[in-house]
Amino acid sequence: MLKSILNKVSWLSLDVVLGGLAGMYFFSRLLRVDLSFEPYALLAIAIWSVYTFDHLQDARRIPPGSNPDRHQFHIKNRKALTYFLIVSILAAVALGFWYFGFGTTLYLGIGLAVVILLAMILIRVFPHQSAWLKEFNTAFFYVIGVAWLPFYKAESLDLTLPVWGLTFGYLALATLNLLMLSYMDEEKDKKDGSHSILSIISKDKLSQIIRIASVSLLLLTVGMAFAFLSFYRVFAIILFLMIAVHFVSFFHQTWSTERKRVQMELIFSLPWILVFI
Repeated sequence: MLKSILNKVSWLSLDVVLGGLAGMYFFSRLLRVDLSFEPYALLAIAIWSVYTFDHLQDARRIPPGSNPDRHQFHIKNRKALTYFLIVSILAAVALGFWYFGFGTTLYLGIGLAVVILLAMILIRVFPHQSAWLKEFNTAFFYVIGVAWLPFYKAESLDLTLPVWGLTFGYLALATLNLLMLSYMDEEKDKKDGSHSILSIISKDKLSQIIRIASVSLLLLTVGMAFAFLSFYRVFAIILFLMIAVHFVSFFHQTWSTERKRVQMELIFSLPWILVFI
């Protein structure tokens, strides 16, 4: 029962949505910015729409028998998902105009959406040439998507060295997450005809990169926790715990790939703990 619920949560990308919203909350607290309900609603719709559109496209182009659960779910529910996708996009447009009005913030949001869409199209049109870029590009735009509004609304005095250090740590974590997923999904990607960083480097080399990057980030966040003022310390500790869960999950020999994936996705919701601090 629980496994079935978690599978549907994953197939609908709701875990990614919750993690993205937690990321926006992380940066709003880090930058001392108060955000109302509307930006979170817009971000939730944007993340869900991007992932759902991507999954629907994958379900159409990937051969039968590849990653059957997720693809069969999207094929079976294609009409309903497409309907909700259209309604969601229209609702996001209306909410965006209502909340931002006609001004710089709206234009920045639209511009970001256009750039992300173009990047997705380029990766699909030139899969071989962009194989090395996929994980880094996705991580970069993910962090930009959750952090741009808090940064835009932040006071210049709050754009301190610890803020930039923690932002780098968050970006590095997002990249690490995608590298780990590419490693775990090698066989599935081959069957699907998809490309990733494993198209240009060996699996052993990627494992070595992941290990070095994980340990380096753990040491970096420990250093930030000790070096930064008390206000920033809790953010460094949260990053440390998120990276630690990734490291332990990925290198655990007996856990299934699905369990690792669920743990790695759900840990992105850890910043919600800031609500109680």
